[in-house]
Amino acid sequence: MPSVLDPGRVEPYRRPEEFQAHHERVVENLRHAREYGQSFWRELDQTRRYLLDKVARGARDGPVVSSQPLLKSEQDWRIWADRYAAAFATLCGPHGDEALGRQEARYEAQRHNHLVREST
Repeated sequence: MPSVLDPGRVEPYRRPEEFQAHHERVVENLRHAREYGQSFWRELDQTRRYLLDKVARGARDGPVVSSQPLLKSEQDWRIWADRYAAAFATLCGPHGDEALGRQEARYEAQRHNHLVREST
């Protein structure tokens, strides 16, 4: 795990005169953690889009070049749906997405005639 997420990165202050310097360290570390979180969120969103556009839909304009679909079996689609739903839910934050990612993944799979009988 990156050091920017280490909770022990900012030690507590021990004397009242250390408060201002401690406050500045906390603010600076919070800024670094926020920047890291935003960068992580953008990368995860790009991953989600890649899973949808390039893997599930097989767009030919990206790094995946194949004359055959990448997802061929129910098992392939099930694995893809699980990963897509997990990425989608994570992007929504700690409260989750109320299974919206799972529904979107299932819809996409069904557009390709897969996971028709899967229950939600």
